[in-house]
Amino acid sequence: MAVTPLHCLFLLSLALIFSSPPVIADDLIVDTCKKTLHNDLCLSILRSDPSSQKADLKGLLAIALKAANKSAADAVEHIATLKGETTDYYVEQRLSACSEHYQDAMDQIDDSEEALDSNGYSDFNTWVTAAMSDAESCEDEFNDEPGHPSPLTLQNDDFNKICGITLAIAKLLS
Repeated sequence: MAVTPLHCLFLLSLALIFSSPPVIADDLIVDTCKKTLHNDLCLSILRSDPSSQKADLKGLLAIALKAANKSAADAVEHIATLKGETTDYYVEQRLSACSEHYQDAMDQIDDSEEALDSNGYSDFNTWVTAAMSDAESCEDEFNDEPGHPSPLTLQNDDFNKICGITLAIAKLLS
């Protein structure tokens, strides 16, 4: 069978159709992340989730929110490890308080998911902001007594950056 110009045109059309959505999706990801304070982190989070290639803006927000929840869960796991390694009563007590703060933060992220599902962006902002306050409270736990720097500064900062990304995306939707 000979390949005609019509066959070539058909094959080219199919190739363009199947290659276009990722480009369009990536454009949405890039444009969205440019509007956050942490562009590189935002790009990393959104591009790492395969569902982002077909997501709209609300879908991208759900992906970022899932990353915030994972960050909080990772912090709780890290806290448990640190508690098992310390013999310092002060540090152990502060880590216990941080664990409670992050448990609260995860509950608030769950509440913000419900708010997102119902397009309640004001409630979404309230819950995410409350979760961020919990991470800040964890950091503050270690400021009471000199000589005990927080071993969770990196986790607290990362969590707050991810939450900040979710707030920036939610602002685009509301």
